[in-house]
Amino acid sequence: MNTLPEEIERSIYSYVITCNSHCNYIFNKSSLKYYKDKAEHRYCAPIKLFNRDVCQFCFAKEIRFLKMMSYNL
Repeated sequence: MNTLPEEIERSIYSYVITCNSHCNYIFNKSSLKYYKDKAEHRYCAPIKLFNRDVCQFCFAKEIRFLKMMSYNL
């Protein structure tokens, strides 16, 4: 019982690997396969925000909130 079933592994990877910036979470062949299948379509478009690179897809809610704040000014 050292390995998990493939369905459970893929559901775990879906929470961990969401875009190309999470490539450092690849640790075995099945995670690499999931990364190649699912994560490549999510191109990370970094936005410079508060002197930090922020992924456009991972932080979409936060970026939208900051844009709405700037409209009110």
